[in-house]
Amino acid sequence: MVLFHALRPSSASASRLSLFPRPLLESEDSDLTSSSVDQMNDAVTRKIFSKLDNLKTLLEKVKKNQEDMKEEIKTIKEEVAILSHDQACIDAVIIKDPEQSMNRLLGVLIIKSAQDLLEKKIYPNYDEFKESAEFFLRESDNEFFSTLGSKWEPYFEKKIRKPLSKRLRSLRGTLCARVKTAIFENFSNILPPISNITKVSEIATWKKKLAVSNCFCKLFEKIEDDENDTYMTKIIKNVWPKKKNIPNLQIA
Repeated sequence: MVLFHALRPSSASASRLSLFPRPLLESEDSDLTSSSVDQMNDAVTRKIFSKLDNLKTLLEKVKKNQEDMKEEIKTIKEEVAILSHDQACIDAVIIKDPEQSMNRLLGVLIIKSAQDLLEKKIYPNYDEFKESAEFFLRESDNEFFSTLGSKWEPYFEKKIRKPLSKRLRSLRGTLCARVKTAIFENFSNILPPISNITKVSEIATWKKKLAVSNCFCKLFEKIEDDENDTYMTKIIKNVWPKKKNIPNLQIA
C-alpha cells in the first residue's frame, strides 16, 4: 500500500504534466498534415481558376478590339479603292456592270455623307440622315434619284441607312481615339494611365480621380512653355492638324 502511494504522482506533478499536451501519434500527425495540405491546395486552385477567368475576359476584350480594327482597316481599304478610281475607270464599270457601278456610287455617297454628318451633326436623327444621303445622291446621279420618286424612302431604308450609320459610328470612334491620344500627349505627366479595354465601372472611378479633375480645370489655361496656346487649342490642333476652320460642334 505504501509502495502504491509512493508511486502515485502527486496533484502538483499531475498539474505540471497537464501543461504539456501528449505527443501526437504518427497516424494523427499524418491526418492533420494531409488536411492542411488539402486546404492549401484548394486555396491555390481557386486563385489559379480566378486568374484564368480574368485572363479569359481580358483576351476576349483584346480579340474584340482586334476584330474592330480589322473591320475598320477593311473599310479604309474599300474607301481607298473607291476614291482611287478615275472617271474613265468608273465609266468603264458603268458600261460593263451597272450593279457594280451602283454599289460604287453608294459607297462614295456613304463616305461623303458620313463625313458631312460628322462635321455638322455628330449624332443625327433619322431625317438628317436621309437629307444628307439625298443631297449626295442628287449630286452624284440626279437622274437616278429622279427615277426613284416615291420609292426614295424605302430605297434609303434598304440600301443606305445601315451602312451610313455604321460608317458614321466608325468615324466617331476614330475621332474619339484621336482626342484621347491628344489629351494624353498634352497631360502625359499628370493624367493617370487607363487601358482601352477598361471596364465601365473602372472608367467611372478613373474620371473621379483628383488628377483627372485638375486636368479638366487646366484645359483653358495657357501652356507654360507656349503662351500663345491653351491646352484646349493645342489638343484641337493635334486632332485636326491640317484643318483651319474646325466646326464648333466638333470642338464641343
